[in-house]
Amino acid sequence: MDDFDIQCAVGSLPRLFRRDIESFSREIIPLKIKESSIEDFKNRLTKYSGKKLIGICWRSGVFSVERNLNYTALIDWTELLGQSDFQFVNLQYGDCEAELQKIEETIGIKILRWHDLDLRNDLENLFGLIKNLDAVVTVGTAVGSIAASCNVPTFLLIKPSWLMLGQKDTYPWYGCVIPLVSDHDQHVAEKIHIVPKLIREL
Repeated sequence: MDDFDIQCAVGSLPRLFRRDIESFSREIIPLKIKESSIEDFKNRLTKYSGKKLIGICWRSGVFSVERNLNYTALIDWTELLGQSDFQFVNLQYGDCEAELQKIEETIGIKILRWHDLDLRNDLENLFGLIKNLDAVVTVGTAVGSIAASCNVPTFLLIKPSWLMLGQKDTYPWYGCVIPLVSDHDQHVAEKIHIVPKLIREL
């Protein structure tokens, strides 16, 4: 903690480099992702290339009364998950296998996941997987920022937030993020029903 003379918290950088809303329009250079990771998941997903590949993340790994207002249950996603021209890929980190198995049995689908991929800790391969997807649908978790940094179209289910910086239809931090902002008195799941149409319009 004492190894430095001056520090700047990373959260303070925007006030230095993004001083007005126009400064957010500058080009963002995508992260360089390990080619072998991209190729590995490209091969794993080849058999599903006839469908749109959609990553999903429906909650955080941290639960609290306040935070849970911003998250969903997988059962809330039934209408989206029932789209036969989409193949869904799990991006939900943490223990969610029981939830996945239950929704698969309920609506008769298969959500792709690999037991050799640690979605919380193996970030290089997570980036490689996401880079192969057509879109990601997520609530406000790290998955949204990871997908956006891959320049993958990302549908973000959120409640009104300072993160929007006063914007209504655009997400300043990443141009590839499509914010789906629910009203203050709505659950974030209220916007899921419009996602299939938006994905098909990509």
